[in-house]
This record gives sequence, C-alpha cells and structure tokens, in this order.
Amino acid sequence: FPYTTLFRSLLCYLHFSFIFDKTYVQKNMKTKLIEKAKQISTEYKFGDFFRNFLAVILGIIITFAGSDWITEHNAQKEVKESILLVKSELQTNREDIAYIKELVELEQKGALYLLEYKGRIQEADPDSLQKYDRLPFQSISFNAMYDALEMLKASGLIPKIKNKELTVQILTAYAIVRNSQSAFDSYGNIKQRCLEELMKVPDVKKRMNSTNYIDWNFYFKYPEGVALIQQIPQIQSTDIYQNHLKAIDKVIAAIDEEYNQ
Repeated sequence: FPYTTLFRSLLCYLHFSFIFDKTYVQKNMKTKLIEKAKQISTEYKFGDFFRNFLAVILGIIITFAGSDWITEHNAQKEVKESILLVKSELQTNREDIAYIKELVELEQKGALYLLEYKGRIQEADPDSLQKYDRLPFQSISFNAMYDALEMLKASGLIPKIKNKELTVQILTAYAIVRNSQSAFDSYGNIKQRCLEELMKVPDVKKRMNSTNYIDWNFYFKYPEGVALIQQIPQIQSTDIYQNHLKAIDKVIAAIDEEYNQ
C-alpha cells in the first residue's frame, strides 16, 4: 500500500509538472511572437513601404517612357531616310530643269542666228549652221519625278517631321518642279503648233519626207517657216527656270542643314 501511494503521488507530480511546463512554453512562445511582430513593425515603417511602392511606379513609368523614346527614335529615323530620298529626287529634278533651261536658251539663240541670216544662209558660218539648223524641229519631253514625295505622303510620316517650315518648303519645291514642267510643256506645245503649220505646206511636207537635209533658204520662202523661227525666242523667258532652280537650291540646303548632311 505505501508503495502504491508513493507511485500515485509521483505520477501526479509528473502530470502537473508537464502541464505547467507546457503552459509556460506556450506563453513564452506567444510572448516572443508578439515581441517579434512589434520589432518588425518598428523596423519596417510606412516610409519604407512608400519608397518601395514609389520605386515600382517609377520603374513602370521609365519602362513606358523608354518604349516611347525608342518608338519616336525609330520614327525620326524613318523620317530622315524619307527626307533624304526626297532630297535626292529634288536634285534629279533640278538637273533636268537646268538641262531644259539650257535647251530652250540654245533653241532661242539658234532661232535668232537663223533670222540674222534669213535670205543669205549661204553666208552663215557652216559650224554654227550645223549646230542650230535642226533645233527648231526637235521635240524633247521633261518628265519630272514625284515618287519620293508620294512615298513620304503614303507613309504617314509628314506629321512626324518636327520642322514644319521644312515640310512647307519641300511641298513648295515640288510645286515649283511642276511649274517648270508645265512651262516647258507650254513651250514645246507652242513650238509644235508652229511646226505643224509649216508641215501643212505641201512642198515642205514633200521635202521633209524625201531628205534629211535642212535648207533654211527653202523654209524661209514660206510665211509658216518664218513664223516658226520668229516664235521660238518669244515663247518664254528662261528666267522662269533660273528662278525655279534657285528656289529648289534653297530647299536642298535647308534639308542639308536640318539633317547635318
């Protein structure tokens, strides 16, 4: 009996000792968790959260801004390439205008020379006569180029040209090219009508079909022949082409300045 009582007492002690230790451990762990939470909340203040949040927002903004910059950079690169094609086309048109200007001047000079020796062509210098005698009969067309401008318009890049004044200058330059073409077409049409009147003369038509030899003593026998040569120097002044060339040169120079060529 005494041993039984002692054993039971020991069991009761161990039981209560375990309950006490378990409760103590739980309370101790709870206390440490609360203290840790307080420590974290103290160390990680609202300012830290705001700074991290702001960093994320700035990162998003920078990403989109960088994307916009790349898009704009590529667009301006395309604009430059298109404008340089326009410049090249304007230079080609300029060369053609300079050529037709020289051609009209030559024809007018030749017509005046032939008129000077009207009725005495045999006294004219043979080399000069060979140089001028066929000019009234030649027909040359001027076909200006507009492909680069049309490509620029179709690409939708015109609104992206930053220098709006340059945009106006380019469009004006092409209008000038059209005016040069129109002026030369008008010159050629008037000369052609005079030539057609001469060709209506039966003897002239017959001669033109039978020989390539040009005899202005023969053509000057007919009023139509005289009218043709008199008309050529009076159709237009070549100053119009010279003014157009100067205007186009200014636009080409403006393109060079804008794009550092």
